[in-house]
Amino acid sequence: MKATYLEPSYVENTFYFIFCVPEAELTWFRNKIKIPPDLHIHDGSLLIPNVSISDQGLYSCRAANIRGEVTESTQLLVLDPPQLPHQFEDMAATLSLVGPGIPSVITSPSGTRKILSQGSSVLIGCPVDGHPTPNITWFYDGHPFHLPHQVLASGQILQILNVSNDYLGEISCRAQNEAGLLIQKTSLVIQGKTYFWSSLTQLVIFPCVSTSISHRFFEAFKHSELLDRCLWRTLESQSVDVVHCYLWELRLPI
Repeated sequence: MKATYLEPSYVENTFYFIFCVPEAELTWFRNKIKIPPDLHIHDGSLLIPNVSISDQGLYSCRAANIRGEVTESTQLLVLDPPQLPHQFEDMAATLSLVGPGIPSVITSPSGTRKILSQGSSVLIGCPVDGHPTPNITWFYDGHPFHLPHQVLASGQILQILNVSNDYLGEISCRAQNEAGLLIQKTSLVIQGKTYFWSSLTQLVIFPCVSTSISHRFFEAFKHSELLDRCLWRTLESQSVDVVHCYLWELRLPI
């Protein structure tokens, strides 16, 4: 390729100009495959509208004329931040495959909730897309997960065996790559035995505080006001000591 230089003029603020004789023909390649010329813009640059993952690869530009040719290449890497997949069927299918019959719950940015029986197992799914593939880390109440657990499916599933009150709190997964961060969460509710108190007009579910009171519970109907206070405090997750106090007033053994 021959370069011809113009003689500089003596006018202030002028420049040197360099041009090729004859003009070079530009050809673009992606992964060594020629790109149609209709994607080029007027100055020989390559325009890629609405870049997506499928556009990444090795791009090469070849400039050639009768004097020779030169080729320059660059690698295009498309980053896609962690985000929710358009469909959750894949995660649901993975949970069923990993643990058939095991209760499961899928996290979300706004938070989800799963009610479990004491001692049961659970699978927690963290569905996420992104490029490069996000790295997933699990947390409990904002700290790295330290309770007994297993991480499955490249980090997308957290398995807990024999759940207990130790797991009451927010469980979250943090998906991160070079393009961004996505946090999703869920919480577990551990349910014990329940007792039922009914009247002519209503049915109230009373979470068990002490199994020893079950056979005497209905004796408290004649103390309806105290019983109502006891029930509602329990349903509102008041401390056990408060409930025991009211049961003592009802003279029920605990």
